[in-house]
Amino acid sequence: MALKEWKWNQRRTGEDGVSLYSDHLVWWSENWEAPFASGGGCDQSLKEFLAAGPVDRDIPPEAWHELLDAVNELISQQNP
Repeated sequence: MALKEWKWNQRRTGEDGVSLYSDHLVWWSENWEAPFASGGGCDQSLKEFLAAGPVDRDIPPEAWHELLDAVNELISQQNP
């Protein structure tokens, strides 16, 4: 189960988002008009995220900063 989730580009036909887990992120996109064509998700490790940035460059700035804070918090808890 995801610890937290952010969604953007919410529209009648779908949305984009990222789910935070204790050791990785899953970037996803959903298209409700063509459910089998929806993006199943792209995994990214927390360290890779900190080094390379977000997989989805369309993430809104507010969500990006919240995600960055959450990832830094998780990493600090895992490496006291």
